Amino acid sequence: MNMSNRCGSIPVTGRLLWTLHGLAAVLLAGCSGATGTTLPVTGVVRIDNTAWSGGGSIVFDGAAESGLAPLDADGKFRLSLPPGSYRVAIEPPGGIPLERPDPKTSPLPPKYMDPSSSGLTVTISADNRDLTFDLNRH
Repeated sequence: MNMSNRCGSIPVTGRLLWTLHGLAAVLLAGCSGATGTTLPVTGVVRIDNTAWSGGGSIVFDGAAESGLAPLDADGKFRLSLPPGSYRVAIEPPGGIPLERPDPKTSPLPPKYMDPSSSGLTVTISADNRDLTFDLNRH
């Protein structure tokens, strides 16, 4: 049995990818613009009008900055980000799977797992820091 790229049923490569993404976000935060201003950002992720209780993380992917925050049992998150525009993705518990999950059986539609396909975007500003992301299974 080849266990070189798997740890139980959780793909190591998927976890490693988002761990490195989170580490890059932390390192980039120290290299942000001249002022280094960040804003507290809070919000909730809902799916089909119900708070996402599946856990995991929310990922903010900006041109110069990125951020990652855990989702609690009520789909809520909290982090600090510099003002700017971000693409957003939801990372399921255990990380992004190596193979795209079947949309019919996955509790989280696969399109939301990638900032380039999620369709979720936000501009963080002093007036826009309390966010709600409404996802649909279909």
